[in-house]
Amino acid sequence: MRSRPRSLTALVVIALAVLGTGTASAQEGADLALSMTASATQVIVGDTFTYTVVVSNGGPESAADVRVVDTLPAGVSLVGVATTAGVCDTAAAGQVVCALGLVPPTLASPPVTIAITVMASADGDAVNAALVSSSTLDPDLTNNSAAVAVHIQPHVADLVMNLTASAAQVVVGDDFTYTLSVTNNGPDAATPQVQDALPAQVSFVSFVHPNAACQLVVSTVQCGALQPLAGGQSLMVVAITVHATQPGQIVNTAGVSGGVIDPAPFNNTATVVVTASDFGISDLIARLQVYSLPLGISTSLFAKLDNTSADLASGNVLGACGTLGAFGNQVNAQAGKMLTTDQAEALGSAAAAIETTLGCQ
Repeated sequence: MRSRPRSLTALVVIALAVLGTGTASAQEGADLALSMTASATQVIVGDTFTYTVVVSNGGPESAADVRVVDTLPAGVSLVGVATTAGVCDTAAAGQVVCALGLVPPTLASPPVTIAITVMASADGDAVNAALVSSSTLDPDLTNNSAAVAVHIQPHVADLVMNLTASAAQVVVGDDFTYTLSVTNNGPDAATPQVQDALPAQVSFVSFVHPNAACQLVVSTVQCGALQPLAGGQSLMVVAITVHATQPGQIVNTAGVSGGVIDPAPFNNTATVVVTASDFGISDLIARLQVYSLPLGISTSLFAKLDNTSADLASGNVLGACGTLGAFGNQVNAQAGKMLTTDQAEALGSAAAAIETTLGCQ
């Protein structure tokens, strides 16, 4: 058998040596991998939860200058960061940057764990993404990043406004009280905010609000509950005492909100009607308006009735009695003159009836 030329054998040896060197080069570096999980897949606005980032090194070398950048989603706010190696910087808004230093292969040392705790601040899908890098050659960059989504739900609470009045019928000049309470049908807790624009026919006297912070803005009472109201609970928010100043139907409507999604907004308002009487002064004015009287006496009689109404509205019954007596005297004096006998008798009788009701002497 012929022997292989010495030169050919040498070439084969050199080629194998080169291939062997190439294989060794391909195995050099540090294969970093990053994974991420969340402590919950679904939370409610206001809840806290944790993103856990794990950095491992598949080797064969240690990875130098390892750096993790975690870009937080817009729907969360940072609460705190903890890492098992290196240090983390949170100075950049919306980012957590961790310098992990030298990370040995995972076979020789445990992986690095970074726990990022956040609070859900807005509803939606909060997608958190992180990336790991190193100054050491990484043969596989496809596993250097990860992302996880957490669904943030808004608070949902069915708030019901309740409004009552201490009396269904009052007299002009009386005080009465509106009581505003809220029921939360759930499912979540909510902090009720109540508003009551008082009717024009009443004036504010005072309010009592042991469970809320309240203020009067012009003629509107605004209250905020001091604590969240849990589902299935009710709360007396405020009791408002008012003074009836005008006769007729006094319609009051109050409303509640809570900064939550309310599945039944139709019950966020409540209305109560109180009828205010002026002892018949308005009827007497209406009767007087029917008569075509000369301007002088008409103006004088209307003025007396207006003053009587003002006295009643302020609670000055004695003043109302005096003014109403003067009205009756003037009517009697004009009987058969500027007033017919029938007109004078009708007006005088009506005025006398009111005086009796008021208890005038």
